[in-house]
Amino acid sequence: MACIVEVTTEEPTFSDECGAGNEQLTLPETEGVTYDVVDDGAGTITVTATADEGYVLSEDSVTEWVYEYSDAACPLKKVTVVGPSFSDLCGPGNTVLTLPSVEGVSYSQSTANGVITVTATAQDGYELVGDTVFTFTINDAACVPLAPAPVVVVEPAPEVEGVQESGRATGRLATSCQGTVRVTMRNSTSSAVIYKVVVGKKVTKVKVKAESTRRYTTTGPNRSVAKLMLGSKVLAKKRVPGSCAVPEVLPATGLRS
Repeated sequence: MACIVEVTTEEPTFSDECGAGNEQLTLPETEGVTYDVVDDGAGTITVTATADEGYVLSEDSVTEWVYEYSDAACPLKKVTVVGPSFSDLCGPGNTVLTLPSVEGVSYSQSTANGVITVTATAQDGYELVGDTVFTFTINDAACVPLAPAPVVVVEPAPEVEGVQESGRATGRLATSCQGTVRVTMRNSTSSAVIYKVVVGKKVTKVKVKAESTRRYTTTGPNRSVAKLMLGSKVLAKKRVPGSCAVPEVLPATGLRS
C-alpha cells in the first residue's frame, strides 16, 4: 500500500490597483497541491486548493480564498497650472513666448488677429487647478527713439575762502626791478583761506591757515603784472618794473649819488 503524504496549502498573493485590468494574482507552488482559479467576471476571483493523488491536505490547511477586484477608474491627481512667460519689445519679430513644463499638463497655442492664445489641458489621470487659458497681445509697433539724456554740468567745488570784506582776509604785494614779487597774506578768519598769486601767466595757489600770516616770494618777467587775489577779488595789483635804473656816478669823485 502506497504511503499518503500530508501537505499544507499556501495562500496566494493578490493585489488590485485602481483602473481596469490591474488585478494581480500569484499562485504558490506547493508540492502535492493544485490551485484552481475561477473569475466570475463580476469582480470576484475564487481560488480553490485540492490535494494531488498520493497527498492529503493537513487539517489546518485553507482550501479556498476569495478576492474582490474593481475596474473603477483611479481618482484624478490634481495639478496646478503654471502660466506661460511672455515678452514683446517694440518692433516686429520681438515676441518671446515660453511654455512651462508641468507634470500632467499639456500646452497648445494659436495666433489670430495679433493675439496669442495658450490653452492648458489635463493629461490622463490628472485634474487641472487654476486658469487654463492665457492670452497675450503682440506689439509690432515701431520703437520710439529715446530722447537723449540731459547733459549734467558739474560745477567744481568752490575753494574755501575767507570773507573778503571788513579786512578779515587781506594781503599786499611788492615788486622789484630784479623781477622779485613778495607777497604778505594775513588771514584773520576761523578757517583756512586759499590765495592766488598771479604773475604774468603764472598762477600759484597759496593756502594760509586760520588766524595766521604767511609770506610768499616768487619771480616774474619785467613789465608783467603781479596780482594777489582772493577768489575773483583782486586784493593787490602791481607791475614788475621794466629794468633797474643805472646808478649815477658823481664827477671827479667816483662816488655814486
